Amino acid sequence: MSALGMPPHLLVLFQARPPLEYVPPIENGMKRKLNGIADFVSHFSNEHIPPPPPFETPHQRADRRKRQKLIEFQNQQRKDREAYDPKYDPALARGSTNPWLTHDPYKTLFVSNIPYEVTEKQLWKEFDVYGRVRRVRMINDRQNRPRGYAFIEYSDDRDMVNAYKRGDGRKISGRRVMVDVERARTVEGWYPRRLGGGRGRSRSKPPKFYDGKPLTVEEVVKETKPVVTYTDDMMDEIEEGQVV
Repeated sequence: MSALGMPPHLLVLFQARPPLEYVPPIENGMKRKLNGIADFVSHFSNEHIPPPPPFETPHQRADRRKRQKLIEFQNQQRKDREAYDPKYDPALARGSTNPWLTHDPYKTLFVSNIPYEVTEKQLWKEFDVYGRVRRVRMINDRQNRPRGYAFIEYSDDRDMVNAYKRGDGRKISGRRVMVDVERARTVEGWYPRRLGGGRGRSRSKPPKFYDGKPLTVEEVVKETKPVVTYTDDMMDEIEEGQVV
């Protein structure tokens, strides 16, 4: 594009700029040479610097806390098992004249799956058909609410054996109850369900972890639960009075 025909005030805008002023180049040489640090090694600290803590994801943190709570619970359960005494009567320990436990464990029948609305009087009437009942003890919680099981003591051990053989599956208020002998004071090494014992499996599911790894043997000492069943020969011995 030619600048001819443009007015002077516009031609001034297209004039070339003056050349740049010459500046000598900067010296790139090093002012001081670098030396080694071998002379300063003796001044360094000999303390071992611990490695940084490993990074913990939210899932790993949740697994660690769950494992810690489970270990604390099992350790406390192990201590309670060591202090467990099935012959301890809390009522007599408080100075009461009415014992909480039954008098003879070999004449005592354990009944579970009892409807909550059933009273001791109704339970007495239901199991009095198998023999003379001496005492019925229904178990309640701290709020005095029934827990669904009871202990029935008979006057004769033969009546207890009769109720054990014929009373299982008896319907009470539309629910079938289950019977068993008292094992806490008759079977050595027996523990209730709250201390990791009992018969059968618990309804609660084992804890699940995000990493899929269960507790190791080093973390929790595994203890086998005593599972003892009364055979027909043992029941015959109880009926004949040979077991003391």
